[in-house]
Amino acid sequence: MLRIVTMLEQLQNSFRTSVLQQDTQDLSPFSSPFSAERLTVYRRSVYDNLKDSLRIVYPGVWKLLGDDCANSIAYALIRSMKQLPTSGCLDDWDSGFPEFIASVPELRSLPYLRAYAEFEWAKHLSYSARNCKVIMPEDLQAVAEDQLGDLKFHFVPSLILYTSIYPIHQIQTIAENPSAEGIDLHSQQVQAVITRPFNDVLTFWIAEDVWLFLASLKQGATLDEAIAKTCEKYSAFNPVHALGFMLQNRLIEGLKYAQSS
Repeated sequence: MLRIVTMLEQLQNSFRTSVLQQDTQDLSPFSSPFSAERLTVYRRSVYDNLKDSLRIVYPGVWKLLGDDCANSIAYALIRSMKQLPTSGCLDDWDSGFPEFIASVPELRSLPYLRAYAEFEWAKHLSYSARNCKVIMPEDLQAVAEDQLGDLKFHFVPSLILYTSIYPIHQIQTIAENPSAEGIDLHSQQVQAVITRPFNDVLTFWIAEDVWLFLASLKQGATLDEAIAKTCEKYSAFNPVHALGFMLQNRLIEGLKYAQSS
């Protein structure tokens, strides 16, 4: 039995190598007068399905680079066999594309491209997150005033806090509208909240103080602790405005008190 399993594993590995690396030197396991031709059919199907999966998740990368260039990079990733799907859901395997982009010598003059691809992956994760109920303004109003400071916030699964040293918001504009005016691609720190309050993923480019406040809460700080940490760095921070932003955009799934955590 063990020998049969070993032979099957060897056959599967041989087939995978022949399809992905186009290594047709030894096709003896695939007994057929037209083994190479049949493998070509599999290869085209596998390559196109994996490439299309990447294109769905990273549409902006395809728009920025053009179909020919982006397709070539996708095929190179597939041929490398470094990150192949491990499940039947192709949505699970696309996370390594930004890192692979950064390793392509021809793209080194576009250092922002990896950051933009990471932004698109974050939007994909937000879109794929589970649905949930959210805290409404009246739920927060029901909390006693002397207990507000001890509150901890549990955010919705679709919320992702994103930051980059590149002007990703401007690059997104270029990707959506190639005729838009040119932009300065020098380092420029930006912060965003990515979330899916209903059916569509939304991106809010926010100020540094609000981003730090949300990040503190997401890391488990109480409301008082998050306010103190943010005000220590940004004296003009307005916590009421930040809480209103959270409620208006349906970012909070649950509330709990620090002593019960």
